[in-house]
Amino acid sequence: MLTPIDTPAEAVAGATAQADSSVMCMFYGTQGTLIYTVPAGRKFKGYFWPSGVNYDGFVVLAGGSFVNNQNSNRSNQSSWPPYSENYINGTTELTLHAGDALYSGAYSNYRARVVGVESDA
Repeated sequence: MLTPIDTPAEAVAGATAQADSSVMCMFYGTQGTLIYTVPAGRKFKGYFWPSGVNYDGFVVLAGGSFVNNQNSNRSNQSSWPPYSENYINGTTELTLHAGDALYSGAYSNYRARVVGVESDA
């Protein structure tokens, strides 16, 4: 049987499509905390707003590692530069894939917001 190239392998294998779901999170906590991870077979389109432009958050790509040390050189992050944007300044829409993760920055009393839609990849 031939499979059209625009048909995902999951559909051919009989996987059932999942409905889109909203992701909304307000995080308040400590440094270096995992806030959100995109589940297997899904993608996320939306926004990640750290506390402000001086309080960066981190987008770590699937398979990457997270190293969080306050007052350190963060060039060993799997995503560079750290993601930093305040919601009042506007922000770029992020597209994240399965296994990609969002972490809080290197500060105590850290605030962040995550808003978007999770859908089948």
